[in-house]
Amino acid sequence: MPAELMAPALVHVLEILEGPQRGLHHVWDGSRWIVGREQDCQLTLSDAAVSRHHCVFLKDEYTTRVRDLGSRNGTLLNGQRVQSEVILQSGDVVVVGQTKIRYLAVSARPDTRSQTTATAIQTRTVTTGQILM
Repeated sequence: MPAELMAPALVHVLEILEGPQRGLHHVWDGSRWIVGREQDCQLTLSDAAVSRHHCVFLKDEYTTRVRDLGSRNGTLLNGQRVQSEVILQSGDVVVVGQTKIRYLAVSARPDTRSQTTATAIQTRTVTTGQILM
């Protein structure tokens, strides 16, 4: 298939904007990421205002979504409380406890039309499977 007909390969990144792990970027390569304080979460946050299993990020071949898991303090998407499952757009900000997380879908291929590529992320990156304490 010609390269111009192929869909751009995307890398999904959760960037911690505020909170104890501020500045970290988490490359998300699964279909489901649970966020919370428990060790079994794919993204473990050391934020006392975050529930043990706070929310879940979900993706399939069509959409990326976030859903609150009945957390004590709720989950916010761009300042609005998440009531059910909500579709995310690249650049959306999700707040869990005192932690702000920006969701980014960036091209894995160099693209002269876009400044945001996977290689443009130059800060500390944590890959799937690493747990933060």
